[in-house]
Amino acid sequence: MIDSNRVVANYSEHRGKFKDASVFFTFVEQISPDALERWLKKSRETQWDYNNIVKRKGRLERLK
Repeated sequence: MIDSNRVVANYSEHRGKFKDASVFFTFVEQISPDALERWLKKSRETQWDYNNIVKRKGRLERLK
């Protein structure tokens, strides 16, 4: 049974060398359209400066 009030998924953090924001679903019904819309909006708004990561000695800065 799927609980429509929360996203039921397998969250994963720190897979390998880099931090990532991944989520894995087993069934299509587990995907919450509201959560998906919120995640996509956040991904457009939050951008990181990977071009200068070597110059900053591994320090990742957020682009404005």
